[in-house]
Amino acid sequence: MKVTRSICIYDKHNDKYLDEIGIDNISLDILKEIINADADDPHLYKIHPITKTQYERIIVLVPSLSNYDLKKVDLFFECFQA
Repeated sequence: MKVTRSICIYDKHNDKYLDEIGIDNISLDILKEIINADADDPHLYKIHPITKTQYERIIVLVPSLSNYDLKKVDLFFECFQA
């Protein structure tokens, strides 16, 4: 089973899907450290909203996120089975 992890971007005002940024180049261990997911989600299969603190950590690894204003969008870590 191939798993793809992404950061999905949605408009904060109408929940419209805007974009997706692949993050498969970031190791699962680093993502787990940033997300700080519950023990029941060791492989980060669940959707996790990205907090401002998480955003500040991940933007170093995903510089294209700087194109989005957190006041206008909601960001989520998402996982898909390919």
